[in-house]
Amino acid sequence: MLMPNAFKYTNFFSNLIDFYIKKSLYFMNLNLLLFLFSNQVSAQNYIYLSKDSILWTANAKIDFTGNSFVELNNHQKVIYGFLHNQRYLWSKQHLVKFKAGSEIRFDNQGNVIMGVLAENMNLRTTEGFVNFKEGKPVEFNSGGKVISGYLLRNTFLNSGANQILFKEGTYILFDEKGNVIEGILAQKHHLECTDGKSRNFKSGTFIKFNKDYQVIYTKSK
Repeated sequence: MLMPNAFKYTNFFSNLIDFYIKKSLYFMNLNLLLFLFSNQVSAQNYIYLSKDSILWTANAKIDFTGNSFVELNNHQKVIYGFLHNQRYLWSKQHLVKFKAGSEIRFDNQGNVIMGVLAENMNLRTTEGFVNFKEGKPVEFNSGGKVISGYLLRNTFLNSGANQILFKEGTYILFDEKGNVIEGILAQKHHLECTDGKSRNFKSGTFIKFNKDYQVIYTKSK
């Protein structure tokens, strides 16, 4: 049985722990907590910024927004955060203007590998140049070429031997060769499917291709 003083101290420490848990949950959003636990990422790789702060990436000092987290690599350089100011940054291939207040991710050399465009931009994929929409995220491969983004306008793009018109404003994903492997159709197309048949797909249909550029098809129940 706990003595009165022991109960008092036990209750005090219980309340103190509860206070710090609630404080942590207030400052850390739930998605980040789930990410840390599910991926077993050390919280030491993250810093909470209570105010706007100028910090080093691998090749530049950048102003990151307050009341947010930044992620550090093993050399204590920022590889993820939220930009305080709109600014141009390198993605190896491009000097790109990224949006203030948006998330940004760097590789260990300080090149951008994901960010949100501050303006419409014509950027290089492995296959060629494509116009991408402002206010939407783009992702770059290790060579600095775009592998995903949102189309500014209806655009004909290759997927293997097929040239397909994809819908403006929608998400597009490229493979390492620059062929589309995910997108939304802007018009009707007749395409080969993984079950050996060819089908008509109407405008607005989301399609996903396998490595042989056949539409991955699952029969509806």
